[in-house]
Formats: sequence, structure tokens, C-alpha cells
Amino acid sequence: MVTSYFLLRDTNLSVMLVEKSRVAHGATGHNGGQAVAAFERSMLELSETFSAEDIYEGQKAINSAWGLLRSIIKETGIDVDLQEVTAYIAYSSMDDVRLMLQERQLSDRLGLPKRDMLLAEDVAGSIPEVYHSLFKKVPGKELNEILLTRDGNYICALEARIGLINSALFCEELVSWMRNHHSGRFRVYEDTPVRRITLGKDGGDGVVLETDRNTVDAKHAVLCTNGYGDLKIEGADTSITGAIRGVVGFMVGYLNEIERKPASSVYFSSKGSGQAEGYYYLSRRRYIDGPNRELTSVGGPDRPLGKKEIYSPEDMPEVEEYYSRIEEFYRKTAIDASAEMRRDFSWNGLMGYTSSGVRVIGPDPTCPSLIYNMGCNGIGILPSIYGGKRVAQFIKGETLAPSIFDPVPISPTTSSKID
Repeated sequence: MVTSYFLLRDTNLSVMLVEKSRVAHGATGHNGGQAVAAFERSMLELSETFSAEDIYEGQKAINSAWGLLRSIIKETGIDVDLQEVTAYIAYSSMDDVRLMLQERQLSDRLGLPKRDMLLAEDVAGSIPEVYHSLFKKVPGKELNEILLTRDGNYICALEARIGLINSALFCEELVSWMRNHHSGRFRVYEDTPVRRITLGKDGGDGVVLETDRNTVDAKHAVLCTNGYGDLKIEGADTSITGAIRGVVGFMVGYLNEIERKPASSVYFSSKGSGQAEGYYYLSRRRYIDGPNRELTSVGGPDRPLGKKEIYSPEDMPEVEEYYSRIEEFYRKTAIDASAEMRRDFSWNGLMGYTSSGVRVIGPDPTCPSLIYNMGCNGIGILPSIYGGKRVAQFIKGETLAPSIFDPVPISPTTSSKID
């Protein structure tokens, strides 16, 4: 939606949105609504692949999406509520605490802004003195209250800036606004999967998109998707097969008639943030539907798709097992949960993960008519908004500095990768 918005706002081009299913369905309509200016991978992991300067510029670019999101809402006047909160990322193992302290040292060296790190008093004494300036000590009871938890397993909390937004409503309102204000240049086709994209000969201009019913000739094609299924791309030395790893995320939701202060937390298990157990996350925001004024959404460990497995929300195996694990975590952990609570909603959506853990934004190195803004990587709202702006700049012909988001040229040994 945002890629379309910036193209319509900043160029005179006509834009056609060709949607496989329905606007704002899939992961966009099935998430916790957390807008986070961050990468799923840690700074230490990113530093193994990218330079310090590239990481700094990449984080700065994602941070700019806060202003872009607010400007879209203000410029269009769409009725979408963005609630900004101070969120907390919780850790329960000393191994993770040590990693976070190293992360903060790296952030200092990069000159990146950082927020408070809170450490339980009973473990702070074991931290080497060289790190003492990087955290604040708090009583364990206070830490539990900050994290909205009662199980006492967590020893560390990192502050984070998070926006809570109904991303499906945002997309639906934005597409309606674009249809009303750019009716001569903007068309939307839902339930129209693209089966084949043929690129211009020898990487030249133009693309042809084939659907089940029609053929579309365009100057550019921008891929904004989390999964491809049977989509084929022909006509250049490029392939998206294997470039995005499909991951299914699961969430449950609880309604409340009483609206409380919005909140958000992320919980890493004692097995460590890098282990298979993964993490759980919670968001509480305004809902307002009849008597229900508040929605608490809780998500947990996801499920990678098999190599040739096609995502189908109606036929996901073991789906109830995932929902039950999330619900068990919530009832055991959250201050406001009880053993009798039962979820009001449950849902799942397809996310796309790149091998680098960084969103891919920009023209394909072999065919500039094919442009990418893809790779949710678990944190998709703000990176996709920044990506929409950057794509519009590319198509306008602006010269942009290289970045960590650029698609990497394909070599013969990595012909199935774009990142």
C-alpha cells in the first residue's frame, strides 16, 4: 500500500496493484500490530556481514519510517489510530544479558541512540564493572511489574519504542483514499494471482505480468510479497526461487470491556534468544467494537515452511498446538491472565525471511525493471514503509547511496538467491 502511495504522490505514473488474495489479508491482517524500527537480527550478527557505517545508515533509514508513517496519516486524514508506547524486551538468561551488553557497547561505537537497560538487583552484582554504565539496577518486583509478568523468570528488560496500529485497517483505509484521490492513475485487482513475469530482453525496460485472466504490460514491476508459490520469472539471469524463506506466525487475541494503558512486551525464553524455542510477544491496544474496548494480542514461536510446502491458512498442520502453546504461555506469564481465560480470536499469517535477515529494497541488479520491497523478517511494518519511499525514489531516477537493503548480484553459485 505504501509503495503505491509514494509512487502516486511523488510521480505522475499510473499504478496497478495486483493482489493474489485480498488487500490487507495474510500477515498484514494477522499480526500484533507492532511498528518497530529494528532488525530481527542483532547488531552483532549484522556486523558479521555489513560494515559499521552500513549498519548505522541502515538503522537511521528504518528510524525515518516513524516520520513517514505519521506523515501518511496526516496527509491523507485516514481514520487510523497509532498509539506509541515504551515497550520492554525481556530476557531470562545471563547469556542473553551478556549479549545485550555487548550490543550496547557496539551501539555506542556506532553512535546509535539507545534506551534504558534494566537489570534485576540480585543479578547485577555479577556483571563486570566495565559494563556498569550500560544498565540500571531495579528490584525484581519492579521488573516484573514493568514486564507485565508474574512468573519471576526474567532478569533483564530493554526499553524500546513501539507503535501499536491496526495495520489491516491502515492498508484498507489507505487504498480507499488512493482510489478516491487518484482514480485516474490507480487501479486495484484482488483475487488476481500473478503466474508469470517476463522481463525485457537482455535486462531492458518493461515487464509483462500474466494472470489467470489477463496480461499486464508495465514499465516496472515491484514485488511486495511474503511468498511466491508457483510464480515464475523469465527473461533475465535472475530468480526469486529460494530467495525468501516462508515462515508462518501464529497469534491469539483476547478482548476486554475495559480499556487500559496501551502496552507491549517481548519475552525471550531461558533457552536463549538464538535457540529454537524462540520468543513470545504481547501487545495491548485500543480496539472499540461494541462493548469491547481493548484487544490483547499474543504471538509465539513460528513454523518454517518446508522447501516445497505451499502456505494455506485453512490447512495448516498442528495449528491448534501452536495456539495452545501461546495461550499456555499467556496464562502462566501475564499479570492480568487467569487459568479460566479463553481466547476470542486465533489467526496465522505468512511471513517472508531473507537469508541476511534484512529487507531487500531496490532494483534487481540484472534487470532494473524488476524492483523489490520484500522480506518481512518478523518486523515488517516500518521497514516496508521505508522501502515504499525508497522504491519511489529509485523509479523517479534519484541517485541513492548504496545500502544494506540493496539486492546483491547473483553469481553462478548462488543463482537462487537475491540477497
